[in-house]
Amino acid sequence: MKNDDIQLIQRVLAGNDDAFSVLVKKYKKQVHALAWRKIGDFHIAEEITQDTFLKAYKKLATLKKPQRFASWLYVIAANRCSSWLRKKRLWTQPLEQLEETDIEQQQRATYSRYVIEENERIAAAAQRDVVKKLLAKLQESERTVITLHYFGEMSCTEIGAFLGVSANTIKSRLHRAQQRLKKEEPMIREALDNFQITPNLTENIMREIARIKPYTPSSSKPFMPWAIAASTIAVVLLMLGIGNHQYLGRFQKPYSFDATSEMKIELIEAPLVLDFVSKTDKRTEFGDPDTPNKSRTPERKPNDIPALYGEAQTEATVENYAKWELPKEAKARLGKGGINAMQFSPDGTQLAVGSNIGVWLYDVETGKEISLFAGMCQSLSFSPDGRYLVNGGGLYRTTKIQVWDTTTGYKVALIDAPASAAALRFSADSKRLISLSSWGDTISRWDIKTGQGITENLEERQFASGTRFPEAHALTYDKIAIGSIEGKIQLWNTITGEKLSSLREHSDLLDQPLGAPSRPPPLNRKQVLALAFSPNGTRLASGSKDKAVQLWDNTTNSEPIVLQKHTGWTNVLAFSPNGKMLASGSTDKTVQLWNTDTGEPIATLTGHLNGINALAFSPDGTTLASGSTDGTIRFWNIKTGDVLAPRITGHTEWVKGVTFSKDSSTLVSVAFNGAINFWDVKTSQRTNHQIAGHRDWLATLAFSPDGTRLASIGAESTMVIGFGRVTYPDSLVRLTDVSTGRQVATLKDKKGASNLVFSPDGKTVAFGNHDEIRLWNTETDSTLDIPLSDQDDVQNILHNAHENGAPGMMPHQMPQISALVFSPDGTRLASATMEGNVHMWDTETGIGLVSLTEQDPDDVKYGVKAAADADPDATIVSTTFPDVTVVYRDPITALAFSANGKLLAAGSRKQIRLWNMGTGNWGKGISSINNRKDSREVFHGSEVLVFSPDSTVLINGDGNGRIQLWDITTGDEIITLNGHMEGVETLQFSPDGNTLVSAGQDGTILLWDWNEILNGLPVQDK
Repeated sequence: MKNDDIQLIQRVLAGNDDAFSVLVKKYKKQVHALAWRKIGDFHIAEEITQDTFLKAYKKLATLKKPQRFASWLYVIAANRCSSWLRKKRLWTQPLEQLEETDIEQQQRATYSRYVIEENERIAAAAQRDVVKKLLAKLQESERTVITLHYFGEMSCTEIGAFLGVSANTIKSRLHRAQQRLKKEEPMIREALDNFQITPNLTENIMREIARIKPYTPSSSKPFMPWAIAASTIAVVLLMLGIGNHQYLGRFQKPYSFDATSEMKIELIEAPLVLDFVSKTDKRTEFGDPDTPNKSRTPERKPNDIPALYGEAQTEATVENYAKWELPKEAKARLGKGGINAMQFSPDGTQLAVGSNIGVWLYDVETGKEISLFAGMCQSLSFSPDGRYLVNGGGLYRTTKIQVWDTTTGYKVALIDAPASAAALRFSADSKRLISLSSWGDTISRWDIKTGQGITENLEERQFASGTRFPEAHALTYDKIAIGSIEGKIQLWNTITGEKLSSLREHSDLLDQPLGAPSRPPPLNRKQVLALAFSPNGTRLASGSKDKAVQLWDNTTNSEPIVLQKHTGWTNVLAFSPNGKMLASGSTDKTVQLWNTDTGEPIATLTGHLNGINALAFSPDGTTLASGSTDGTIRFWNIKTGDVLAPRITGHTEWVKGVTFSKDSSTLVSVAFNGAINFWDVKTSQRTNHQIAGHRDWLATLAFSPDGTRLASIGAESTMVIGFGRVTYPDSLVRLTDVSTGRQVATLKDKKGASNLVFSPDGKTVAFGNHDEIRLWNTETDSTLDIPLSDQDDVQNILHNAHENGAPGMMPHQMPQISALVFSPDGTRLASATMEGNVHMWDTETGIGLVSLTEQDPDDVKYGVKAAADADPDATIVSTTFPDVTVVYRDPITALAFSANGKLLAAGSRKQIRLWNMGTGNWGKGISSINNRKDSREVFHGSEVLVFSPDSTVLINGDGNGRIQLWDITTGDEIITLNGHMEGVETLQFSPDGNTLVSAGQDGTILLWDWNEILNGLPVQDK
């Protein structure tokens, strides 16, 4: 069949239209069956079938892999269906809805003729409607397969080629569908006569083709008259300038069957979610999901929706998810964002993963990325019929709930859409959506079809948003459960919002299992971290920092069943579809399966490198998906406990550092857990992977200037996203060979070292530790210590501690290093402290050169009541001592030297200060960038700073994911780059100066085209 298609296509391109009529006859039934399946109207499906073949004829010269003609035709047909739905502004009609009578046709026909035709039409329509009702019982994927098999008269092999999936998969889906419709199958076969398309459809299509017949090429390759080509090239050269080859490269080259590039379109038979997978025009793409722009409006208008996959897209564009939903100036995104939530589609063929940057949709069979619905996601839900997918937005953020219609691929309008939701649930008929706000103080109910809803307050929860502490939430059809930091679990009525009852709180701390490491108990050790209702709502499971799982019976007042096996916090729970099994995930990196009737453990699933973040059972209950902060999703066979293929990767929780190779072709990144990844900058693909040897958490790290070595300090860590982190720092500074992941040197130091930084020559590593700076020469293994305070300072700290009620001298009361940076020539080291001081040191002698800023000592407060008396804008740091905090008014958090060494920038929460190092203007900032200008907030704090290669622009990354460019001379903001959903961790330029790379706490790396950023600026800013 494929070879026949190739020959026919070659003949069509050579000018033989009869060959195209053969293709029409060959595929018209399949296309019509697909269109009828998606539109629901038999006659409109004929129109779409005709449009599909006309479109295919016009675009045939763009098909670079003719053996994939059937799959390509499917893409066009699916896209025409989606376009028809959008243009008519109609929702896809339910399969059980009857076709309406065409009144105009009735009026034009004579009465007798009308009676005869109407009786025939009603009989045929009634039979078709019966079939549609029968098909409505099937899952989405099964419905498509059985429609193509019976009404498109296709074999399993042909359907597989048409949809782009394996024939075995089609066979299994067809078998399942036939089993479900075993009794009704004869009726379906009998109805086939009423599904015959117009006999002269082929002739109608060929008649239209004759009207639009394009030029006739001289060979099998697309032809352009030389006169037109010459004039066109002349115009292009005049517009772009002769010799400007970088622009000429953007034009598509003529098509050739011999070309090395090929079209690879990843196909999926349903639903049409891939409408958003295609690479969109960068000029209309979104930046910050909270900032409206041309491509991120509440409703996408039909003309703004990209075509399904893009009918002329190449495989590199479609399959390279690094290009999906990029900010305007970005070239690629590496990483998919940390995992927050997961759910299988109702038919079990797809897995939705809510990440820090959006909802990823995967094919469960292959593990392939299907689409990305942009926007930070902490909770999600499929409707029971699989038609809608809801993104609950970012936790505790001002993002909105997003509802996507998977049959059309665009967003559903919700009037005054609620803010982000902690929990979501659909009604059984998929018509209504219930959401619980992130703060757990309001419940909203929305009619999906009308977009209208109501929001009500929960009793006694009106002031919940004022708390500083995160909570756990669960939602079922009639109840809401909320778990607090004190370990209490309270229930509310979903309908009335009335408070129902309170469940007994979790214990202080259950006995640790044998063999568990001895650690001091964490703060808030009773805090509830996870809640989950059983499918029928009769049971509630809770997990907390006390490491236990409690199973409550909601129908009685009996004591809960306590399940104990985890050695870490229990932070995620999931019931099986029948409610007989409970899965619990923990920071101990394991998943535990429990029998909910007996409370007995069934199995322990191990293999993840870090804690578990999300769990989801498949609809049939045979498979469990587990997502971890290590960035992987594993599928488990529940009966055997075995790991199933495939494994989904790329969801690293936090990227801590990046560096380039000397030729700028390779990017190296390191994650929070020591995982080192190597990326090909040109293809955006990962080429290698290493583990740096650390365990749970890299407290601080630095790459050598040449990118070959990594200095780091690790820590054992208990981390639950949204609920905090407890770390136990290592006392070793490790030096690792990046290419092999092997440890090449270590330095024993006090615990708590921070802010590692390499000297420009790569020989020395500097870091801060309590009240001193240590410089480690990695070649000689010698060290140089620079004390930050003398004995008089120590005595003053003791006095202040006594006055404020603090228990004597504590390490955190010493000056705390918050940032370090070497000058470009390596002779000086600048240090900043949480107290707001900046000092300059001689790197050879350790002698202090100058103090650039010194704040009043009163700006720092220690003690039990310090947090309560703090300014709203102050930075409050908790300590390891109970109820003792440190308050800093405006700590400096970032330092950066310009490439020429003449400027030093220091960023804090409220401002950026600049000093001129070349003129000897010590101690006085030559300019500053403040957080407010003209009564509006323009600066939002500094996490990381870097100068442009020419030292004219200062780039600042803040804690909310924004990257701001500032003019050095005027102090004015030039542009803001939005793309990260969490704080910016790293900013760095490639050695060639063409790429700015940013790594974020959202688990992604963005490659920004620096030249495109500059080209998009006004002339005066350039």
